[in-house]
Amino acid sequence: MKWKILSYVLAPALLCAMAQPSMAFGHRCRRGCAPANCGNYSSACETCAAPAEVQYQEVKKTIMVPEWVTETRTINVTECVAEQRTKTYTVYNYVPETKDVTYEYTIYVPETRTRTVNYTVCTPVTRQEQQEYTVMVPYNETRQGTRRVCKLLPVVKKRTVCEDQGHWEEVPCQSVPNCSSGCVSDQRASVIQQVGWRRHGGGGCAPGCAAPVDCAAPAPCAPAMVRRWVPNIVKREVEYTCMQAHMEDVPYEYTVTLCRPETRTRTIQVCDMVREQKTREVQYTVCVPQSKTGTRQVTVCKTVPEEKTCTYTVNVPHTVQKEIQVKVCKMVPKEITCRVPVNCGSCAPCAQ
Repeated sequence: MKWKILSYVLAPALLCAMAQPSMAFGHRCRRGCAPANCGNYSSACETCAAPAEVQYQEVKKTIMVPEWVTETRTINVTECVAEQRTKTYTVYNYVPETKDVTYEYTIYVPETRTRTVNYTVCTPVTRQEQQEYTVMVPYNETRQGTRRVCKLLPVVKKRTVCEDQGHWEEVPCQSVPNCSSGCVSDQRASVIQQVGWRRHGGGGCAPGCAAPVDCAAPAPCAPAMVRRWVPNIVKREVEYTCMQAHMEDVPYEYTVTLCRPETRTRTIQVCDMVREQKTREVQYTVCVPQSKTGTRQVTVCKTVPEEKTCTYTVNVPHTVQKEIQVKVCKMVPKEITCRVPVNCGSCAPCAQ
């Protein structure tokens, strides 16, 4: 639709352009010169030395122009109208009903019966039989053997010892300047420091150096003699006896217990089972079915129909005519004025 309207609008302009050669072909000929019989427009126009002035005349033409028009049209429209309707339907109601029903049932009654049964028994029968068996009889046997015995033997060895072969000497001790100036304990203490009380067994100054009963009057002390040990270390070898272990192979006898097989005979009792057929009467119980008839009450639901009426609404479609406004594009004739060239100067006449 758009292309159709566009063609209607552009048609008048196209006709005017075709009616004016100078405007349509201005890019090929100078001054609107357009020979009708020129094969090559450029070479033909170059021969126009002095073209005359082009003359135009106004020509009226009728063209079709699109125009939008509003029109009133009648159309058919479907509308739904609500209607009340009535219908009758059937409803089935369930009504309980009690009635007596007769039924048959089967019971099983125990019944004792007797029958003869054949069975097989095994009876033991004893007999004497000779049997050989083997036993292991023990006996003793003496054997010779050798064993290692550890013995302790005395062995004489030598070793080097150091022996002190010194002697005692008596030497005078240092003189005490004043033996009686102090008590006996002070005098003994000085002697022990010079000679040594423990080593020489209480040796000290001579008895003449003993302190008097009265310590107030000092007296001169006599020189004291002391025993002193002079050591002499001598090394020598001495013999000593010690016990040393020696291993020795000693023969001995030992007794072992062995077993030898021996075959013997004995009498044993053998029990054989002998099969024997026997018959006996046995009682057994079977259940015999019996049919009986009973009556009981059952409740059943009976269906009772009922008619009911209801009202409902339905939408009924109806066709209705309505007027609507519609825009319509119409082609309207229109007169226009165009300038048309009468001549093309000295060249050939312009194409009409």
